[in-house]
Amino acid sequence: MSRQQNRQVPQALTMRIRLLFEKSNNAPARRRPEVFLFLLLLAPVLQGCGSTGGRSPLLGTSLGPALEKLWREHGGLNTWRRFSGARLQYRGAIRGKAFRLRPLLIDFRSPGKVWYQLETGGPWSQHQIQPPQPNRSGAAANIEDFALGALPLLFHLPFAIEGSDWTLRRALHASGGFPGVEFEAVHKGPDPGIGPFLVRIEPAESATRGLGSAHYLCRHPALPRGPYRVEFKDYIELNGIYLSTRREHFHLHGQKEAFQGPGDTIARPLWTENLEDIQFLSAKELESLIGATVKRTDKG
Repeated sequence: MSRQQNRQVPQALTMRIRLLFEKSNNAPARRRPEVFLFLLLLAPVLQGCGSTGGRSPLLGTSLGPALEKLWREHGGLNTWRRFSGARLQYRGAIRGKAFRLRPLLIDFRSPGKVWYQLETGGPWSQHQIQPPQPNRSGAAANIEDFALGALPLLFHLPFAIEGSDWTLRRALHASGGFPGVEFEAVHKGPDPGIGPFLVRIEPAESATRGLGSAHYLCRHPALPRGPYRVEFKDYIELNGIYLSTRREHFHLHGQKEAFQGPGDTIARPLWTENLEDIQFLSAKELESLIGATVKRTDKG
């Protein structure tokens, strides 16, 4: 999708600009400079409105029908765009070591960022992603830093991939002739050590809502390298959004093909995540906490 298309102003706003321009031509000569100045000041505002609430250009691609179904099952893209962030508590365990992170803020605006408090009621600090170091031992790896880096990607993967910092492409393989749609989602921002993601969208309505699982590659020393399956569990409906509050990550060291089946039912996840006390935030609420004004850059 070209930059020109991304910046396209919806037709309704275009008509509004045209109407104002016609009114300026009918204004008295002494008032025209004021009217033109008003139009110049208004134009960036109108363009900004068009960039955040329009139809996603991804819906016009071959993945469009499948993505529309995926978003609808999780509450809808328009509902998701009402929010700019979320506040939550995080509990996790990696390779048997449990940890609990301090209160967190996730900034949905591109690129997704995480903020944390060193102490309850204190100022919010932005987390800086540290690129994975392959030669670093697992014992020396900071598992909390790893979890914080992956959180913006995994918090709500179906909606995260719609952001302008993601690239989607159909999977190059076909797993078992299954009729579902499979695609890779690649994040173009700082590397937290996981990705790209392989997502499958079921072709028909299922008895349970919500994305069941996804696959990814891990390169971070906090976990053994290789392919993983993340299972999204314990869904809740919050402010119209269907959201998983527990994730379990399984190392697929013996599996050669994604979405192959249930696999070893007695296998234990190497990484579990639990999200609690989740609160979605508007742009104004988010800015009041972190004091940063950032323009959201969805693809629509």
